[in-house]
Amino acid sequence: MSASAITNFLCLTTLCLAVIGSGCSVKRMAVNKIGNALAGSGTTFASDDDPELVKAAVPFSLKLMESLLNQNPRHQGLLLAACSGFTEYAYAFVQEDADETEDKDQAAAEEMRGRARRLYLRAHNYGLRGLEVRHKGFEKALRTNPKTAVTVATMKDVSLLYWTALSWAAAISLSKDNPDLIAEMPLVEAMMDRALALDEAFDYGAIHAYLITYEMSRPGGTGDPAARSRQHFERALALSGGQQAGPMVSFAEAVCVQKQDLKEFESLLHQALAINPDAKPEWRLANLVMQRRAKWLLARTDQLFLRASPPTEGNPKPETRDPKERRRPKSEARNSQTNRVSTCCPRCRMSESTVACQPSLRHVPCPSIADWPLRTSGFALLSDFGLRTSAATHIPNGKVREPQSLHKSISS
Repeated sequence: MSASAITNFLCLTTLCLAVIGSGCSVKRMAVNKIGNALAGSGTTFASDDDPELVKAAVPFSLKLMESLLNQNPRHQGLLLAACSGFTEYAYAFVQEDADETEDKDQAAAEEMRGRARRLYLRAHNYGLRGLEVRHKGFEKALRTNPKTAVTVATMKDVSLLYWTALSWAAAISLSKDNPDLIAEMPLVEAMMDRALALDEAFDYGAIHAYLITYEMSRPGGTGDPAARSRQHFERALALSGGQQAGPMVSFAEAVCVQKQDLKEFESLLHQALAINPDAKPEWRLANLVMQRRAKWLLARTDQLFLRASPPTEGNPKPETRDPKERRRPKSEARNSQTNRVSTCCPRCRMSESTVACQPSLRHVPCPSIADWPLRTSGFALLSDFGLRTSAATHIPNGKVREPQSLHKSISS
């Protein structure tokens, strides 16, 4: 961060505090001007080469936005900035830390994920508020008929659609024990698909990068999920010029692990690490964060992939299958096999009725989703900070309750 940027930010902060505490008649006008400036200040952080410095500085910026939103709750620029800012912070500096802490302290990791979930929900609330400002009654319509409701959105709404859906999906991925929240995934899907239809090149392929992971578990998806994911991966690479590590890391984690393709997994992560963060200053911080995740994933290769054990003597005996398994229904046998494979990854160890990292998922249309346990092997989280996947999600007994509104204040 340059000296001039720091000076400007401090001056802006001082002015913000002065205006918030004032009672003058021009208060609202001043708040709007400051809000506009603050909402457009994200590039200062995005180009920073010190993630730890940004981690310490961002919370103050986010709380300042919230203070201004208290003065002007309908400021569209601030609502978008708060939605994207809380999402990025939660992923890069809370959820990522939780993943890296899990092997050492499971309890601490779960606490961090709980905090990340609350931050994602806060972000999602700001995004819905922004869409409500532009389209009155949007949330109610979205919960009534998602695919019809999103048709009111235009090109100007793509940013809000993307960030709101992204934060919502991220919260769902950390809510395995919350059927009400999981049941809202069709709303997320409708918003992201609408954003893709309106501007598929948005933010150098950000929507495609999200879909790399989501296609692996999209309900009712046609064809091979891995093939659909690869199409989005290739498009994301093309739109970013191959200069973003996020799509490479996400495909390696979401697809290569599930397909147990170790060779491509390692190749993609090494490509991500080979990207020069200084080549694109506006993506510097994002690439540094994703390269950190790439290194972490490479260090966990033995936990993510099954390796054939060398025979101790003579030729290995052919694997014999339990005769009882032949008499099982195909779906039950497939789940049994998946549960054995998933033990290779501590984060994928699920109950018998939950499927994680399996070669193929049962895809059911959204209207019939209550007929089966919901299985989501990974939700994407791509922002300026890239993409990640989460463990499988399961609704006990396959019952989905009617979703409840989450459009309320959630404190961290």
